[in-house]
Amino acid sequence: MLGWVARDGKIILLEKAVRTVPYGFMGVVFPVYLAQLSFNPLLVGLILTLTTVSSAFYTFIASLVADRIGRRRTLVFFALTDSIAGGLLFLVASPWGPVAAGVVGNMSVGAGEVGPYLSLEQAILPKAIASSRRTLGFSVYNLMGYAASASGALIAGLPQFNGTGLVTFRPLFFGYLLSGLLGVLLYSRVSSGSEQESSAKAGYLALSKTSRPTVLKLAALFGLDSFGGGFIGASIITYYFYFRYHL
Repeated sequence: MLGWVARDGKIILLEKAVRTVPYGFMGVVFPVYLAQLSFNPLLVGLILTLTTVSSAFYTFIASLVADRIGRRRTLVFFALTDSIAGGLLFLVASPWGPVAAGVVGNMSVGAGEVGPYLSLEQAILPKAIASSRRTLGFSVYNLMGYAASASGALIAGLPQFNGTGLVTFRPLFFGYLLSGLLGVLLYSRVSSGSEQESSAKAGYLALSKTSRPTVLKLAALFGLDSFGGGFIGASIITYYFYFRYHL
């Protein structure tokens, strides 16, 4: 199965599922947990914004350093930050715990997955997929992410997670912690073939003159799409139903 995907690609696909299941249930329970800690709507919105901004900042930093220190090391580092965020949520009952977790981790609270994983994994995948199957490979990659995220959101709706307080959500927070640790293990097994070739140019210079306009247009399009999606992010919708209908 997936014989056209190399070992590194299969690791990336597996880690995509491992990572996005917790992202699915965290996108649902995180704003509810903040509300139960007596944060008002404005503060909930600010914390969700801060969480997204921190993920964008991590993506920017990764674009600068990943090909210098190694893509594998960078991915391992960010998996560790997710485990730390899960640990903060699991162990700390005071209000500063989820705030710190939102900044430290890479939780997806918007309309889709955010953070440095996407850019790094998508840089590795072309080397790990047969050239004739790359479109299919990226389709499988996205499909696994959506399916895993939807499964995580479904888990959050189970009756045992419909209570209040840290005790109710602690199993989910522990699952988030474990997913980060499993990510560390999986990423550490990615081969050196995933790294950028030493002779390759870095950053914007790596783009040819003919491809730069296309990349800039796509970046603008994705930015506009993300801006609109931010108004109806999963966490915002969850919080609306919780706040308005007490679901």
